[in-house]
Amino acid sequence: MSEKDEKQTQSDSKLGRFGRCVLRGPAVKNRVSCRKEGYTEKYQRYCDQLDKEDNLINNRINWLLASQSLLFTALAIVESEGGDAFRAAIASVVPILGFLSSLLIWLSVTGAIRSFLRYRYLLRSVCDKDDACEYPQLHRDPCNIVLGFIYPLLVPPLLIGVWLRIWVAGGSPG
Repeated sequence: MSEKDEKQTQSDSKLGRFGRCVLRGPAVKNRVSCRKEGYTEKYQRYCDQLDKEDNLINNRINWLLASQSLLFTALAIVESEGGDAFRAAIASVVPILGFLSSLLIWLSVTGAIRSFLRYRYLLRSVCDKDDACEYPQLHRDPCNIVLGFIYPLLVPPLLIGVWLRIWVAGGSPG
């Protein structure tokens, strides 16, 4: 076993399967060597899918922020100007709606990120390492990809926590 293979084995045992997939991308054992023309076509298809998943994540986060701002605004207006019966009704419904919409969008963003990572895995499995240097999508730093997913992965649970806090407090944000 060469020194490089030993370092790889040690590194794999330290990081574990999840860490290896997140930090360096999934290990690809069977690379299919393609003629350049065939690879370019497959590369473009996978890049198109990556763009689609990236746009879905962006759209879902925009939906989340727009819906949450409307719900917080409705809750604030009712809290300051609503009658007691109306306030109680809205104060019980709005936090539930905010919680559920945050949860559903979080699940859909997680699914889009999973698809994004799957397409990156498939993209890496198509090409020999020597040919990969000509295709920028294969040279994106996995750490930057993970850092880019922090916001869409953490904002929905943060909002879920806020809505739970409001709900437990009886609908009053303060």
